[in-house]
Amino acid sequence: MAIAYSKCRLLPWLLALTALFLPLFRGELRSGLSLDAQASRLGFLESTPVRPRTSAVLRVALVADTHCTRSPVGDRPKYRERFDRVIRDVNAANVDVVLVAGDLTNGGEVAQMRDFRAQARGFRAPIIVVPGNRDVGNRVGLSPRGQVSEARVAQYEHEMGPSFFVRKIAGLRVIGVNASLLGSALKPERRQWTFLEKALAAPARAPTVILLHYPLFMSSPDEGDSPRSVVDPASRQRLIRLAAKGGVEAIFSGHLHRTIEQRRGRVLFVTGPAVAYGSARDSRCQAWTLLTRGPDGTWTVEFRYVTDHRPAAARLPWKGRETGDGGASSRLSGSLA
Repeated sequence: MAIAYSKCRLLPWLLALTALFLPLFRGELRSGLSLDAQASRLGFLESTPVRPRTSAVLRVALVADTHCTRSPVGDRPKYRERFDRVIRDVNAANVDVVLVAGDLTNGGEVAQMRDFRAQARGFRAPIIVVPGNRDVGNRVGLSPRGQVSEARVAQYEHEMGPSFFVRKIAGLRVIGVNASLLGSALKPERRQWTFLEKALAAPARAPTVILLHYPLFMSSPDEGDSPRSVVDPASRQRLIRLAAKGGVEAIFSGHLHRTIEQRRGRVLFVTGPAVAYGSARDSRCQAWTLLTRGPDGTWTVEFRYVTDHRPAAARLPWKGRETGDGGASSRLSGSLA
């Protein structure tokens, strides 16, 4: 009887300790919300349950710059149809997971975020999203007007869930980064760096990728600053060091509305095309990127452009060679904010 009584007294403590440490053992560090809480905040994730993978090949859709809006100005009414076309093409490709690299909205309005969530329910695969500058504000270095703020980050997280996190899904470990916070000196940036230091302290068993909106660079990790286009140099170098320490295989981004694909050391860098509209350098849009990881860990990159409901693919397989200047596409300057 005494032994049974002791076990009863210990049981609540054991349950409490299990609840406290289990997320850490499962590698689910994140910014304030549990995985289940994040999923419940991102309503469309609930309708896209994780499907068991039937192959050693991992198929990932990188989608960027949907710019959801209700504005009647110019060709903005076409953004919704373009997003629908991309959704259909992604579904036809039977991907395992969809990564959305920011600029979900055109102006960061709550109604636009809710419109994005409603439309994104059309994806059949699970979705992971990070914010862009249109969602939470521009990175520091431009005019203070429209700059990232704690209030805008809080609004985004209230509607969409954490703006930085780690999540393992379909056998892939995704570290989401709020790129607008980098270099801002805001309190959420400090929390994000603390989180990243822990999440990238050592390589994980699962293949790890980073998802963010701003590319780290266009041509070279040593290039100067371009506040409209890329992450600030100090944050760039810090994140690259952490990526190497954490065994990151690839870093995926959007923002430029054109494509960049290059490898630096062991890390593949891919900037995907835009859904809503193209750039002055590349007017093509309603596009996405198919990223395929083979059983040997090799990534293949395929930029897909959807026109008149028919997919047209520009296939660019990665052969693992070192790229010095990033190729012609990455040498182009300028971007769209």
